[in-house]
Amino acid sequence: MKILIACEESQAVCKEFRKLGHEAFSCDILPCSGGHPEWY
Repeated sequence: MKILIACEESQAVCKEFRKLGHEAFSCDILPCSGGHPEWY
């Protein structure tokens, strides 16, 4: 499933969805701090 998580600079939720096999991306007005800018 393709998922977009809004207002999430930490990428914590995005990482959990990715662990479950989903194609997840996060977005925020702040730079990401989760270590995966390719998912941002």
